[in-house]
Amino acid sequence: MLATGYGFAAAMMIVIGVRLHAPRNKAPWYSFAAALTLWATGDLCYAWQPSSPGWPLTQAADVPYLLSYPAFIFGAQSLLRTRSASRGRAETLDAAIVSTGFTLLTWAFVIRPIMDDSTLTTAQRLLELAYPAGDVLLFIMTVRLLTASEERTTSHRLLIGAILAQSFYDLWYTATSNLDVNIDAVVDVAGIPTYTLWAAAALHRSMNVPAAPAQTRVEGHSPRRLVLLAVATLLAPAVLAAQGMSGGGVVVDWPAITISSVVLFLLVVWRMSGLVTQLQTQAAQLRTMAHNDALTGIPNRRAWDLELSNRMASARRSGDSLTVALLDIDHFKRYNDAFGHPAGDQLLRDGAAAWRAHLGAGGLLARYGGEEFAVLFTGCHLDEAIAVLDRMRRATPSGQSFSAGLAVWGGQESPEALISRADEALYGAKEAGRNRVEVSTTLPAAA
Repeated sequence: MLATGYGFAAAMMIVIGVRLHAPRNKAPWYSFAAALTLWATGDLCYAWQPSSPGWPLTQAADVPYLLSYPAFIFGAQSLLRTRSASRGRAETLDAAIVSTGFTLLTWAFVIRPIMDDSTLTTAQRLLELAYPAGDVLLFIMTVRLLTASEERTTSHRLLIGAILAQSFYDLWYTATSNLDVNIDAVVDVAGIPTYTLWAAAALHRSMNVPAAPAQTRVEGHSPRRLVLLAVATLLAPAVLAAQGMSGGGVVVDWPAITISSVVLFLLVVWRMSGLVTQLQTQAAQLRTMAHNDALTGIPNRRAWDLELSNRMASARRSGDSLTVALLDIDHFKRYNDAFGHPAGDQLLRDGAAAWRAHLGAGGLLARYGGEEFAVLFTGCHLDEAIAVLDRMRRATPSGQSFSAGLAVWGGQESPEALISRADEALYGAKEAGRNRVEVSTTLPAAA
């Protein structure tokens, strides 16, 4: 058979590729080379059978064929450890969903027909079943590689294609071996492209490039992955429909279909729960990002506006006092020009941290814009608020200071009017010489 020569050549190309590109982990490649050598040896033994009818070459071919499976599986497992050291729950569940669907398909169209074949002895039946069992294990390993969250090289894609083709190649051979077809043609048509993929994967220059983690994304939302999962989950009803239509309404594999459907349903629900949890976590992170200042880590203008409105409503019901202060770092532009913008950013970060330490649990510090910050006091008398602001002012790092304007809420005015009075007081503090706290003397306006 022509494919036999391709098999030996592919094994040789893998060895050449390892010597040429020197990958960090050579074990998977040498294991694949050994597996292909054993498989091609099995092809060779099987090809000689017609010329030597007295010698049981079918049984002789089974030995290298079956020995190739541990080598294939060891290679896939070694590659999996190398390229997918960090696997998430989503990737594992995706692999389980696809593997469950494929296992049902293999059971219905390959394994069960072998088990129902009354012409086979027990030993022959076990021997025939070993092949699809090995193919299923190899397929599961490949799906785990396929669903790993990593950036794949060309060599890695070719290798996954080769392993998948190897599994389907043998399943096709097993499924058609008892049919009236030309087995040599089956082996040549399926084997030559498979061996070509093995050789191409080993000889490509990217075979020694380690896998890189994929860019952060929502798990499992790749269109190709969704198609793969959809096909896998539809295999159970597809097998049910196929057997129902071909068997006159009799579904011989109803137990296997039922079990697979239940497993697939539970896996999909588990997968969906993971997606919902991830989306909830990301939504919480987005809310935090939307309400926190990226530079200082304290609440931003949006969070300030929301919190001020909420506290005003609460103070209106409870009758608690509410005081607002706007503070502005003195001569911040001069500081930036003298020491650079990175130093200015650091001053803002250090200042926010120092001021929060003196503010206490009941106060709120937010970045209002640029070098301007806002402070909110609830249930705090005016004298106490002034004392807190003076402590904060003295704690300003790098020998700097700030000016602050303070306004006490009258109970009726709008947030904008209250902020406007605090802003007027701030400008009064700057005009009075900076590095001080001024209290608004303007009467509060009605809302």
